[in-house]
Amino acid sequence: MRKGLISSGVLIAAFFLLIIMALYGDRGPEGRHPFSAIPEPANGALFLYFEGKNTEEFLPLSRTAAKIGGRRTRAFKALSVLSPLFESAGETAALLTWEGNSVHFFMSAKLQQETTHALAEGRFPREAAGKLRDISLHETSPGLFVVQRNGMPLPLHFGVRGGISLFASSQEKVERMIVALEKQTHSIDNFRKIEQRWPNHILFSDGGLLSGVASMEGLPATKGNLIISAAWRKEASEGRMEWRIEGLSEIFPPSFVEGLRSVRLDDGHSFPEPLVAAAGFNIPDGISAFFDHERFGNLREHWDNGDKLFREVLPGPCILSLCGSSKFLVFSLPGILLELPERGWRGEAFVDRFWKREWSALVPGIEKIDAFPMGGTTAIPFSILAAANFRILQLGLIDRDALRHERFRPLREYAPTLENRENVFFWAYLDIPKIASALQNLAKTGRMAEKMGKNLRMSPNALFQAAKALEGLGTLTVVMPVPGEGFLEWRATGERAGDEPEQDDLVLTSQDSF
Repeated sequence: MRKGLISSGVLIAAFFLLIIMALYGDRGPEGRHPFSAIPEPANGALFLYFEGKNTEEFLPLSRTAAKIGGRRTRAFKALSVLSPLFESAGETAALLTWEGNSVHFFMSAKLQQETTHALAEGRFPREAAGKLRDISLHETSPGLFVVQRNGMPLPLHFGVRGGISLFASSQEKVERMIVALEKQTHSIDNFRKIEQRWPNHILFSDGGLLSGVASMEGLPATKGNLIISAAWRKEASEGRMEWRIEGLSEIFPPSFVEGLRSVRLDDGHSFPEPLVAAAGFNIPDGISAFFDHERFGNLREHWDNGDKLFREVLPGPCILSLCGSSKFLVFSLPGILLELPERGWRGEAFVDRFWKREWSALVPGIEKIDAFPMGGTTAIPFSILAAANFRILQLGLIDRDALRHERFRPLREYAPTLENRENVFFWAYLDIPKIASALQNLAKTGRMAEKMGKNLRMSPNALFQAAKALEGLGTLTVVMPVPGEGFLEWRATGERAGDEPEQDDLVLTSQDSF
């Protein structure tokens, strides 16, 4: 009888153990998640938080941040040194925040069991050690370590607690993570997620940056934070992200938000090949007051007291695109095309004033365009387009040859997702490889201009870095049905921007501080 009870007890205990293992897997004591170790950002701080089922999604984000952020995000560059440790890693959470005029980095992850045990002892697992020959670990206090490269400390510290590996840009930050994990307080684990079944989530707060810029530019805005939460999933060559924006109604007055009207997505709308990027939105009433800013004062004066016409033409539906081609020096660049539908006679009057008042002394002649009774194009001093009929006003810097009818393709061929959508608040299409290629051409143009003694006020090296950061991405389609909500879809293309050698301006030194 006693043996039967013992056997039954063992079976019941084993049953509950299996349930616990199924529920919590290898989350560590008390089923804790890595996100429980991420400290909560300070109120009003600018931050970006990531949470995912593995590090596969986060590492590309960290590499991009390192390229864009430069010296202040060198912890990400140091993190890439340890990439062999993150192969087949599990749940991951990370936080990049700007507080006290400094960048702070936190990351926690469920690494493989052998890797976790080795790191807890201050060494690398055997499989990764061969790939980390110039990397070593130095214990700074019991159980806490700093990563070194050739004996020089890098801005990356770590420790292991409860089966969770903790990484941060300083030892003090690792200690904050340990407190958050062990006390289960002041962590970021309670933010509202969308599409909870999807594997990856981010949370972004602008720290009041948008409201501050809007106020400086004279737009109606009050101090407040813009919060963006998003989730995404991906397959082999495509994926989808959905997001929600909070805080618009608190930052901007209701009258401003209500003035953000939707636009009609015309299935028949077309663009000259190649289409690099395009976006459609509605310019709200009253936006012309923004141009009263002193930086646009000269522009306004050139219109010879045409303020009323300027104010009447600007608001309404707008389509802005990089398409076709244009020339600058000896380089070919994407053309710029601005289309303002439904402007009627005001659009025609605007074009007439444009050619008569602004370019009459510089342009030898205007070539007419079929179906556009007003305006046209010119190739001297460079490719300029200003034409209008009662239905649409077109302005741009684009070659006339790109405007031939056979060069146009409908929007649905570029972005099938945009088909059969009548009204949306905002839409956009971006061909990332073509954007990267355009950035490289622009960088080469900038270098040529510098040799000719011209300053285009842009950094060629920065443009090359941006192009390299975009490599490997495909086409993106963005749709916002209403203000504050939307989705993004992407498809891989396999194209690359080019083979310009990368200039690494993120060399790590022992003097880097965070």
